[in-house]
Amino acid sequence: MSYPLPKDTLIGFHLRSPSSSGGKDWIGCLTNCGIFHRYWGKIGQINQHQQTKGNHHELQKLVKQKQAKGYQIIDTYHAPAGWQSQQSLRSSSAGSKTKSKPESMPLPTTIVADPIQIKASSRHTLAWDF
Repeated sequence: MSYPLPKDTLIGFHLRSPSSSGGKDWIGCLTNCGIFHRYWGKIGQINQHQQTKGNHHELQKLVKQKQAKGYQIIDTYHAPAGWQSQQSLRSSSAGSKTKSKPESMPLPTTIVADPIQIKASSRHTLAWDF
């Protein structure tokens, strides 16, 4: 889900209810200022909005009421990560990019080298053997 939410949104839920007329979408979110936003409309045509003062408990309560009416959670939003569905898309696209890279040959398990010595002064010698 990529429905734009207020920039200061902390948490949000996208719910959907199937129906004979094509179904309904409902989105509820809570901002860090304590504003509870509700968006709704036909699937793909969210065109109504209401906002009131609210808290996390009220958002959870309304989500449960919607679920009791047959709505199903199809996406969740958590700040700062964003919509969960977009996170999985980002990680799968990032995974496909790494798969397209040629695989490098593994390094040998034992590397034998002489230690490198650098003289800092006549009294001190530094040595590395990595």
